[in-house]
Amino acid sequence: MIDSKAEQLYIQSRDLYSGIGDQFGLTQSVWALGEVYWKRKEYSKAEESYIQSRDLYSRIGNQLGLAQSVNALGDVKDIIELETGPFLTNMSWNLGLLHSKQAQYEEAERLVRQASPIYGELGLKERIADCDNLLATICRSREQSLPPGT
Repeated sequence: MIDSKAEQLYIQSRDLYSGIGDQFGLTQSVWALGEVYWKRKEYSKAEESYIQSRDLYSRIGNQLGLAQSVNALGDVKDIIELETGPFLTNMSWNLGLLHSKQAQYEEAERLVRQASPIYGELGLKERIADCDNLLATICRSREQSLPPGT
């Protein structure tokens, strides 16, 4: 596992700094754990560490550390959104549109149906309506492509 030794050492340093009451050392160790998790793409753990370091830096009045923690949190949020949010959902919808233009109706329908509930979870009602409209278009196009009498 990437940086498992580093993780162990930062946890050990975090615990030692905490034990002796060194808030700055504790905060740096928590920040460093966030960096380890970031490199391993464990974004929820990275987010937790950056939130903790943000709060600790704020408490001790270290503005530079606070700014770095807030910046890192923004980076984590961007990555999480890219992996689970509108970006991939939009890609699924766009691919559905592309497949429908190429008369690949089953794949088009699958992709658009995949996007619609995610838009729902995100509260994007207009995009759900877009999915419904595209699904209706796909259905009509599929029916029109069938030989007469089928």
